[in-house]
Amino acid sequence: MKGTILGHGFISGEDGKRYEYGLEDLKNLGDRNPMKLENTEVDFEISEQGRAINIFIIKASNPNSASASKNIKGKVLGNGYISGDDGERYIYHPSEIQNIHCRDPQALSGVSVDFEASTDENGKKVAKAIFITMGATPTFDFTNINSNDIMGVRLKMLISMFLCLLTWIPFLGWLFFIIAIILEFISISRLNQLAGSQTLFRNWIISMLISVFGGGAVAIIGFFGVGIGVLSGSVGGASALGIIFTIVSGIAVAIFWFKYTYHYYNELSELSGKRLFFYAFCTKIAGVLLCLTLVGFVIAVPLYYISIILIVAAWWQFREIHTSSYQRVEAN
Repeated sequence: MKGTILGHGFISGEDGKRYEYGLEDLKNLGDRNPMKLENTEVDFEISEQGRAINIFIIKASNPNSASASKNIKGKVLGNGYISGDDGERYIYHPSEIQNIHCRDPQALSGVSVDFEASTDENGKKVAKAIFITMGATPTFDFTNINSNDIMGVRLKMLISMFLCLLTWIPFLGWLFFIIAIILEFISISRLNQLAGSQTLFRNWIISMLISVFGGGAVAIIGFFGVGIGVLSGSVGGASALGIIFTIVSGIAVAIFWFKYTYHYYNELSELSGKRLFFYAFCTKIAGVLLCLTLVGFVIAVPLYYISIILIVAAWWQFREIHTSSYQRVEAN
């Protein structure tokens, strides 16, 4: 494919998309200054990860050309304008944003971008080939509560996490818990759709079901073992059988819970680009293991609240959806 180097680690391909590249991918750089390749025409291949590789320069840039694009950085003002670092304002259309992904085009105020600045036939300054480089500073804006984009998902999850911290309140705690679960259900289901994932929501729902009903299932299986022992006419055998059934079923439930919870948090980490989700999972596991010891419960409770804080921090920073290894596995 042919394209043009934009001068900041990206190539604008002839298909209208931008491709990231590294200097090591330039095959005929020669004695050219790698920092002065802006507007250089190249031919390149696209890797499985969507990067530009095997790049060959086919036509050097002409710094005196009046038609050469001007690539600058700026910030979206939120009303169809971008404020460029050169002090000018540029009109833009959302269709020019090449990595908008799952964002609401009406909620981009404050987002950092770089773009190609040009002038239309009417002499107006316009922004083309816009690429989001950094999201706006996270805020707690309740106007996003009904939004179906990532900001709406993020807000509902933050409210859900806050309600989880109130579940200790007598009587009202159960109400807060139910509302938190409903909000989390809606949020993860929507995020699953936005990310195009087939596993995120499934792993979350299985993990939740095991968390809520796993203990009861183990108890029922244990009583079932006791019942078999009683029918066999051995009281001692009934107790031993009940203990064996309880231990085996408990281990099985724990393994399944670990499996689906791990994959849920790991995929969240990849989709958000925030490892805090995975650290929260590790903290939860540490708390669960400590509960198996005599004095571990004293430490497990603080670890629970630490995991909640880590999850809140991760959701607070969640501003855009990245590609995950789970999506690539599904595609294959």
